[in-house]
Amino acid sequence: MECDAARDSDVLYKTTQTIGDAADFRDFDGIRALGARWPCLNVAILTDRVAPQDLDVLPSTDIHWPEWIDRIRFRRA
Repeated sequence: MECDAARDSDVLYKTTQTIGDAADFRDFDGIRALGARWPCLNVAILTDRVAPQDLDVLPSTDIHWPEWIDRIRFRRA
């Protein structure tokens, strides 16, 4: 998803920036937020507080996209 610079003044971007500023002020390393599009959590890492070597990459598995789409459709129905 790309940022639309023409919409930077929209309320959505202002609200997002306000939340990020508050998290930074409170010395948070990151934020967990509900996904707007899908039933999931998103993680935003404040990279001025966390160095790449401080992160652990966990094992993962491949996603079978057709099955995932079917599950999402079922949950939204």
